[in-house]
Amino acid sequence: MVKCVLFFTWYKHYLLQVTANQTDDQHMFLAHRLAALEEGWNDLQQMWENRQNVLDQSLKDQIFLRDATQCDILLNQQEHFLSKEEVPVSITAL
Repeated sequence: MVKCVLFFTWYKHYLLQVTANQTDDQHMFLAHRLAALEEGWNDLQQMWENRQNVLDQSLKDQIFLRDATQCDILLNQQEHFLSKEEVPVSITAL
């Protein structure tokens, strides 16, 4: 991804230099296409960031679910152990 960003940045600056102060149709078309390409690139970067945020949140949710499941298993084991233990009726039974 980093190489793509560097290449795009270099290419954009190069084309900006080529189209600077040019008024003929070909250069104007190229400048228009460059603006559209930059807009598309920005949209792609925003989609990538949104996807990264969704994946980060999904990972956090999965970790929480794993930890909650482990806690549930532990509590069930403790509850099972305590349910089998006899509770003394009086102090003398201790």
